[in-house]
Amino acid sequence: MITAEIRMHKYRAAFLMGVRLSLEYRANLLLSMASTVLPVVMQVYLWRAVYAKAAGSSMYGYTFPEMMVYAVMAGLVAKIVATGFEYEINDDIKNGGLNAYLVRPVGYALYRLCRFLGERCLYVLVVLCASLITLLVMSALLGLIVRYDQVLGFSGILCLSVVLNYFIYFLVGMSAIWIGDASRLFGTINIVLIVVSGGIFPLDIFGDTVAKIVHLLPFVYTIQFPIDALCGRLGRAEGYAGVAIEVCWIGLLIGMAALTWHRGMRRYAAVGG
Repeated sequence: MITAEIRMHKYRAAFLMGVRLSLEYRANLLLSMASTVLPVVMQVYLWRAVYAKAAGSSMYGYTFPEMMVYAVMAGLVAKIVATGFEYEINDDIKNGGLNAYLVRPVGYALYRLCRFLGERCLYVLVVLCASLITLLVMSALLGLIVRYDQVLGFSGILCLSVVLNYFIYFLVGMSAIWIGDASRLFGTINIVLIVVSGGIFPLDIFGDTVAKIVHLLPFVYTIQFPIDALCGRLGRAEGYAGVAIEVCWIGLLIGMAALTWHRGMRRYAAVGG
């Protein structure tokens, strides 16, 4: 009992450390939110031009109001689930900072997760509030009806998406053990993962075949899946099935992270760069 309490206290401290960091660097929060505006505005004008030239009122299964909501929410959700700690993992491996964690009674992946959740906590609350306000305004302007149960479903799924994206990028960061310095690859990997997760545009525009393939991968459940739930594009059975798949992917990635850590520690040189 005492051991479990001590263990929980360590990870609670890591979570609170993340919260303090997010409060300390409030300017980063504001700048990060501001950087969302330009890409979203470009998306809105792009899709307005596309729909203006389209003969029908629907494209790729999306009406104009639905596409507008998707474009705006994709930018906001992408910011919510974004990571950045993979660079810290890379530096820990490259410069020997990982040594400090190996001699302490703390699980590196769980420590990173608690700190990551602490850092994202305030940001997620702020962006969620901004998302709901934006959604209400767009619903009034575009005549799109969004029910409260869709908003609740979106919020719950989004929490899973944050955890899912954490383990995806934890594995990306751990690749530094085999590569040596993976930081130069992170930018390219990030762009690819944003595209295949639906962070730029809905993956339905690639056609049914591609959409079916990407729905077998975990990435679509980080951005497009919660937005589809918000827009009411998922039936009840489809939504539950998607949540089950997302939970399974989280479990699988946890196992992959544990295996990667176990094998990586056999290779890790434990010296600074």
